[in-house]
Amino acid sequence: MEATINHTIFKLFGLMPIFQTKGSAWKILLNTCYSLSVITFITVHQFAIYYLQLERDFAGWFISASVLFTSFIALLQTLTSAKGLQFLMLELASIDSLISTCNATSKRHYSAIFYAMYCIGLTRGIFRMVLMIQLGLRSPSFAVQLLVPSIIVLVRVNLQIYLMELIAAQLEAITAELSSSLEDAGRCNTNEADTVYRCSCTLQRAECLYGRLQKCLLMVNALFGWSTAAIVVLVFVGITFQFRVPMYPLPFYAQIIEVLYSIFILFCLCRASSHATEKVNEIKRVLLKPFYNALLWDQVHNFIVRTKLQPFEFTANGLYSINYSLFGSTLAASATYIVIMLQFEHKTLEVL
Repeated sequence: MEATINHTIFKLFGLMPIFQTKGSAWKILLNTCYSLSVITFITVHQFAIYYLQLERDFAGWFISASVLFTSFIALLQTLTSAKGLQFLMLELASIDSLISTCNATSKRHYSAIFYAMYCIGLTRGIFRMVLMIQLGLRSPSFAVQLLVPSIIVLVRVNLQIYLMELIAAQLEAITAELSSSLEDAGRCNTNEADTVYRCSCTLQRAECLYGRLQKCLLMVNALFGWSTAAIVVLVFVGITFQFRVPMYPLPFYAQIIEVLYSIFILFCLCRASSHATEKVNEIKRVLLKPFYNALLWDQVHNFIVRTKLQPFEFTANGLYSINYSLFGSTLAASATYIVIMLQFEHKTLEVL
């Protein structure tokens, strides 16, 4: 159910092609036209905000323009990499069909992230929209339309989290298959040809699936790299700007909500990436257990070397890794910037 809802929302907001384009020129045309329509909508709103809101509410304009710019980058990257995204989804579906087991805990955990992301994101957007209308900063029709870019950013983050969780679930299934086949020391330590052959086939299958998931990882990094970097910048700007600029007549608690929401978005993204990386570490722990038959040592060793030479890390197109270190670094950079600016203002007042 979660995947069906997710895919429908992704297509609605132009973050995933509506039709499979294999062998159909008209489907490619419709996908392109729909993506261009959504991008045009975002671009028009950039100019509308600039002309209608800049003089009255610069702080609100800056935040809205940052969200619009981020959504524009996400939509543009989706448009230019539509074929790659379709191939990625087909490859993940193919791998999923080959894996016989799927951990129920991962499914429940994904559902919790899915509902939490959308519930918190939509609640925050509606709250800000209603508050803007009550304060007279936005007309009702304009406020509703401005809700769309923030939802696009939310859906874009959830799309990446969805793919990360899917890859993590498949890695967990590979780990479970390796454990069930190799952890029986009695079987793996015998010299029976059939037992050794079954263990060897299991290792070969696991390494093949791991290699395919490694390619999917590289595709995710390439397809979502620049928009991920834009989202991280948006989080940094959102945190520092909310604390540094008084957004009167917005109450202070509204700014705190925006800061907490930005932190929540980045945390969920980094957590999903780190969760997938941890599944690779579990595969390593299974392979490093010293109970294999000597005939399997070379195969196990090659698998371990592959996991070390090809790190399983989600990145922003190679700019930096997406993990808890990125989360901590972003918060630390925001805090450092705020402290420096406060000290600068304090010294400026002393001089005056």
